[in-house]
Amino acid sequence: MFYKKLAVVGLPIVLRNTLSSFNGFIDNFMVGMLGSDAISSVSIINQILFIFVTTFSGTNAIAGLYTTQYFGVKDYSSVKNVLLIRIIISVSLLLLFSVLIYFTYDYLINLFMTKGDYDTKRNIFNACNEYFLLSFLSLIPFTFTQIFTSTINESGSTSWPMILCLIATLTNIIFNYLLIDGNLGFPKLGLLGASLATFISRFVELLFVIAIRNRFAFLRNILNGLKLDCQLLRSIIVKVIPIFFNEFLFSFSFLVIAQLYSFQSIDNIVIMSITNTVVVFFMNLLIAIGYSSEILIGHQLGQCNFTLAYSYAKKALLFGFFIGIILTPIIIIISYYFPNLYNINIELASNITKCIQAFALNFYLLSIAVIIFYILRSGGKILLLSILDSGYFWLLVIPCQFMLIKLSNLKIFEIYFIIHLLNLVKCVIGIYFIKKKSWINSLVTNKLCT
Repeated sequence: MFYKKLAVVGLPIVLRNTLSSFNGFIDNFMVGMLGSDAISSVSIINQILFIFVTTFSGTNAIAGLYTTQYFGVKDYSSVKNVLLIRIIISVSLLLLFSVLIYFTYDYLINLFMTKGDYDTKRNIFNACNEYFLLSFLSLIPFTFTQIFTSTINESGSTSWPMILCLIATLTNIIFNYLLIDGNLGFPKLGLLGASLATFISRFVELLFVIAIRNRFAFLRNILNGLKLDCQLLRSIIVKVIPIFFNEFLFSFSFLVIAQLYSFQSIDNIVIMSITNTVVVFFMNLLIAIGYSSEILIGHQLGQCNFTLAYSYAKKALLFGFFIGIILTPIIIIISYYFPNLYNINIELASNITKCIQAFALNFYLLSIAVIIFYILRSGGKILLLSILDSGYFWLLVIPCQFMLIKLSNLKIFEIYFIIHLLNLVKCVIGIYFIKKKSWINSLVTNKLCT
């Protein structure tokens, strides 16, 4: 029964995440035709924007735990109230991020300029400036789209968000083709064209969200009966504040990790950018499976079906492990061909191949770690998630990476392999807490479950 439900709920999410990954690949590939400096600049800007995207996604997901469980007990009035709270929190985060970027932009860009000659650094910095503004502004429609589509997902209706993502992906591909190289009479805008294509595609996606809102009862006449439930707001804020700091530290750790790799060589920015195109594709697949499992488990937690929720958790873990084993050889095969799609030299291509293979050999561990995260999150165990998320990176990954880079002569792909192997620690700790069942908790019907 669980696997059938997982297929119904999860397949559209898998397809949506696959489209999102393909969208990222198209961006990376078409920008890659402009040369390694362009790839580096896009990678740097995306690392910076990743801080907001991850922090927003994490806090939005915590509010979504309430939505999922309210859907489990069919309390649609409370779903609307959570939606209002999500908008308030997300807009506040966007304003905060805007202020931080305004004061720290130059500093963050220069973090990656530890190696390389003056001309290379200047070219990358100018390219970053060209790509940044519209990419940043595209976060506005992205934020509102994600609020609504995640709410739709949490209802169990996962097909429409997938269709919306398809529309956005096609829009982005079309405008990338038209604006980067100036095809069919359009101006040749290079990196500016790539960021403009992203901006347009995200606004188109938001417009379609608005157009289909009446298909969902909880979005129909959304302003009717909408109110700010202060008690619910306090309950959500209590959980959002620690997850905000967790997600901020988690996302910032990736910027630090990318910077540490650049200590070896500025070429490592290109290596990691292209490697991460493959990594993100397969990680998005795992995230889709984990998120789908979280929805199913969350519905059971909301109804206080704790035994069934635990059974679902074990089945999700097993499924994630087998997916990791099955996809490992596929990723290895891809590693031999993928770098050849880019306009880069043989040495860079070889290092990218080996980095992708290092990721593949640890993919089964990543599969288990991702599923563990979503199982624990379904019960709202924020402190535990923080330890396994940002704590894992700052206390274990970053110190190990720093020592390997500074104290050894290991190649980038050897360091990359060791860093991914550290997921074993996260898996052992996570499985221990899942078996303890301390994560099993109803956030919305405590009185009924005592």
